Amino acid sequence: MADTYKLGDLVWAKMKGFSPWPGKVIPARESVKKPSKKHCHFIYFFGSENYAWIETANMKPYFKYKARLMNANKTSTFKEAVDCIEKFIGENNVENENQTS
Repeated sequence: MADTYKLGDLVWAKMKGFSPWPGKVIPARESVKKPSKKHCHFIYFFGSENYAWIETANMKPYFKYKARLMNANKTSTFKEAVDCIEKFIGENNVENENQTS
């Protein structure tokens, strides 16, 4: 079953030509045209502070894939992005919704 996302969810979002990047599903900005593809979410990218429409197929839940993806890219900008999302999680008491018992 495919993952579903709602506003505020933390994700790994993949744009063509880039490694998966930590992001957050946010409300769409009126100034950014929605693509014709139906299953897209508007994503804020941590670190770069950019945003884009991303297809659901190119998104993964942040906590579920954290161990696998947080070392996928060794650049300083990627490490900064991971630091930013982790700081956001700590400051906002975001819980890991994918914990298993």
